[in-house]
Amino acid sequence: MAERHRHLQRTEARMTRLCAADMTSADFLSIIESHAWPEDALLMAFTPTMSRFERLVFDRAFLSQTEEGRVFWPAGELKWRRIQELLRVVYLGAPPAPPPLTDFSEELKGLSPCLRQYLLWGVRTDTRNEWLEQQVPHRFSYPIETAKFSRGRAAIVVEDWTDKAGIPRFSRYHSIIEVTGGE
Repeated sequence: MAERHRHLQRTEARMTRLCAADMTSADFLSIIESHAWPEDALLMAFTPTMSRFERLVFDRAFLSQTEEGRVFWPAGELKWRRIQELLRVVYLGAPPAPPPLTDFSEELKGLSPCLRQYLLWGVRTDTRNEWLEQQVPHRFSYPIETAKFSRGRAAIVVEDWTDKAGIPRFSRYHSIIEVTGGE
C-alpha cells in the first residue's frame, strides 16, 4: 500500500503544473472570465473593504478591486496578489493551467505533495450552514455542501509540496471540508 501511495505521489508530481505571470488587472479578469473552471471551484478573495468565500461566480466589479485571492478546487488553485499596478498570478495544479502563464514546473522536481488541515473560525450549532464564533460574536457561512455534525467545524485542506526534509516549498488550497467539533 505504501508503495502504491508513493507511485501515486510521483505520478501526481509529474502531472502537476506550477505556472506564474505578472499581469494587468484587465488580463487577469479575462483569465477568470474565460477559463473553464470546474463546478466545485471556490473563490476566496479580499478587497480593502470586503471579503468573499463562496462558490466561484464571475463578478467583474468585485474581482477588479481585489488585493489578493484564490480560486481553488481539489485539482488546482489560481491565486493572485496585487503588486503595485500589476497582479502576480500563480497556478499550481493539474493541467491545463490558464493561459498565458509561464511554466515553472521544473521547480516541483524532487518535491512531494501531502495534505493537512486548518480549522476555520466558528462551530456549527445545528446542521444549517451557519458557523458561530463565540469570543468575538460573528456568524460565518462557508461553502460546504455537507451537514454531518451538529457541533462540527469547517477546515481548509491545504496541499503542501515538501522537499526531502519535509519542509513545504509550495502550498495551495485544496478544498473545504466539515470535521467533527472534537467534543
